[in-house]
Amino acid sequence: MTFAGTLKAENEKDLKGVIPAVRRSAFANRIKAIEAEGLKVMKEKAKADEKVIVSKITEFFAGDNEKKPGMVAILEVTPDPKLLTTSILSAMKKWKTKKAIMLLAADNTKVVHVCYVPQVCLISSPHLKY
Repeated sequence: MTFAGTLKAENEKDLKGVIPAVRRSAFANRIKAIEAEGLKVMKEKAKADEKVIVSKITEFFAGDNEKKPGMVAILEVTPDPKLLTTSILSAMKKWKTKKAIMLLAADNTKVVHVCYVPQVCLISSPHLKY
C-alpha cells in the first residue's frame, strides 16, 4: 500500500470519534493532494524511463551492432511490464527495423522481463526447424 493509501485508511478507521469530522475532512483533502502529487511523479518517472529504454535500444543497434539479430539487456528502470513493452514498440517504430529484444528490470520487490520477437525473426531464423 502506498503512503497516501495508508494515511487514507488510518483517517477513515482510527480517527472516527476522536477527531471532529471537519478536521478529518481537511485530512482527506491533504491525502488527495498527496495522491495526486504521487501520481504526477510516477508519470514523469515513466516518461523518463521510456526515453532511457528507447535510447539504450537505439544505441545498441547503432554502428557495427546493426547486423545483430537481437538484444538482451538489464536496465535500471522501473520494473513495469507495460512500460517495457511500449518502449520496445516505440523504439521499433522509430528505428523501422524488426529485431528480437529481451529487456529485464528489477527493484527490491520484483523482477520483470519482456521479450519481443517480431514475426520476421521467426520466419527468417535459420535455427528454427518447422
